[in-house]
Amino acid sequence: MSDRMGVYTGNIRTRDMVYVAVGAPVFSGFKGGVGVLLGVTGGYIIGFLLTGLIACYALGTVWFIYVYSHNSGSIGVLSALSMCVFPFIIPDTVKMILAIMLARRTRTVIR
Repeated sequence: MSDRMGVYTGNIRTRDMVYVAVGAPVFSGFKGGVGVLLGVTGGYIIGFLLTGLIACYALGTVWFIYVYSHNSGSIGVLSALSMCVFPFIIPDTVKMILAIMLARRTRTVIR
């Protein structure tokens, strides 16, 4: 079951990335296009596609600092983390806990 779910969720992520790349308004604010993937939050999107949550935060923060510094000037690591990571730690943890609980309950129903 978990192998199939991993392939399934990977396919969804890949599909969403293709939709965004061709301009479909998949992300918040009905944004889409290559500009979203190359913008300041693009590292988080690509990081989540490729890796887990911690690596996503790391890649996304490095990407954010790089793009932000080119577009708006210098920014420190702590400032980037306070803008892009710290506000999302608790909501992401809650979502992971809910997903685990839901997966455990549906596993018994599916079997």
